Amino acid sequence: MMRTGSISIPGAFPSTPAPSEHEVEQEHDLPPRRESAETVRSGETHHSGETEHTEETRHSSETGRTQGTFQSAMSRTSLEVRQQQEREQRIHDSMHTFFSALGNPNEHPNLELLIADRTERLMARGESAADIAETFSKAKPMDRVTDIVEGAIRAFSFGISGLPADALSQIGDVGKNALSNFLTGWAVSADTYAGKAAIGVIGGVTAMTLRAVSDGLLNKPLEDALWLGENASKLEASVKPLFEAKKTVGSEMLNAVKGGVGYDIRNVVNSFPAMADLKGLNTGLNIGGSMAGGSISSLVQHHGQRLPVNLLARTDWEDRYFELKNASLPKQMVVGGIQRSGAVVQSLASFEGWRTGRQNAMSDNMLAEIATLGIGLGGVNMLRKFAADAMGSDQWSAAGRIFADQMVNTVGAAAAYATQGLVGVVVKMGSEAIDHAVGGMIQGGTNALAQLAGNRFREQIENEMELGRLGRERT
Repeated sequence: MMRTGSISIPGAFPSTPAPSEHEVEQEHDLPPRRESAETVRSGETHHSGETEHTEETRHSSETGRTQGTFQSAMSRTSLEVRQQQEREQRIHDSMHTFFSALGNPNEHPNLELLIADRTERLMARGESAADIAETFSKAKPMDRVTDIVEGAIRAFSFGISGLPADALSQIGDVGKNALSNFLTGWAVSADTYAGKAAIGVIGGVTAMTLRAVSDGLLNKPLEDALWLGENASKLEASVKPLFEAKKTVGSEMLNAVKGGVGYDIRNVVNSFPAMADLKGLNTGLNIGGSMAGGSISSLVQHHGQRLPVNLLARTDWEDRYFELKNASLPKQMVVGGIQRSGAVVQSLASFEGWRTGRQNAMSDNMLAEIATLGIGLGGVNMLRKFAADAMGSDQWSAAGRIFADQMVNTVGAAAAYATQGLVGVVVKMGSEAIDHAVGGMIQGGTNALAQLAGNRFREQIENEMELGRLGRERT
């Protein structure tokens, strides 16, 4: 075998002798070299450390993400809770404002209970204070239209009430109509004070009687036509006393006086055709003018009385509120108008409707109003006769006499309408007070009799029981 010698290069590193051929063979025969245990353990420890570090990093990352998600959810939940609380507070404030029309809720626990209940229900239905404000603001113009239409319908009876008086004014033209013949036979002349008074009395009595009957006929068909109108029959029992407390004698009297404003305006307007001696036009305007006057009176009389509390204090307030929310003025005028018209026709065609109208006309306050207006307008006609006689035919022109006559009529009729309303209020409240007092006396007497009878019956039973006990003891 050849041996390899070393090659020496000057200046180079010392050379290492090459292994022999036998050494090379031995080297090839050796097993693979093993790393020391320390080295292996050191490597394993290093690898394990890297793995643990990776796991720890991943766990830390996952924990961070979980905490971030939890904090984000908590933040969203906290925001939603805060928003709900703010929404609830705004609704509560709105309810507090509405119910304050009946008094201070802090002084009336019943109001606070209703405020809490309405707030809870509106929250559950997803309403907000803005929704509530929008809904109630929509009701006001719709109720205004209803007031105009209803006032005109109810005043129609006033418009046609002048027809009998117009017939009576034909006295003197004997044979012209049956009423003239009848009254002429009783020596009543339209030119006398008695004749003028009779014309006024008939006009006033006819007007109020027709109005009382028509109100009785229309009350049920027109019930709940107003969204924000008060309906005493559907109020929560807990707040009824607060509604009644608002109706003082003074407020009711003022309301009665305001009810005649529209008819005063009608009389002023009707005076112009009269001054122009357009009797046919004046007669035609009487019906239309009365209906317009009824609309004006309704708006004036109910101004400031159409309030959200009138709806919220009802037992069926929730259904009523969402009906209002889904309503619109065109829908109300078309659909509601058809429904109300059908109800009016049904009432007019039913015995029950006419019976209600008759009963209304025969109530204490209506009888008082009928008599008062009849006497009042009869007195006004007598004043007109007196003024005409005082002016004479020579001192005043025809236009001047007509103008003075219409002024006396307008001012006098206004006083008659106001007095009629005031008397009606006084009689109604007086009748209610008397009924309450008499009812209390009857109730008290009935209770006393029942208690006396009960005591006697109890004593009798106790005596019989005692006799029975004594009898058993003897035996």
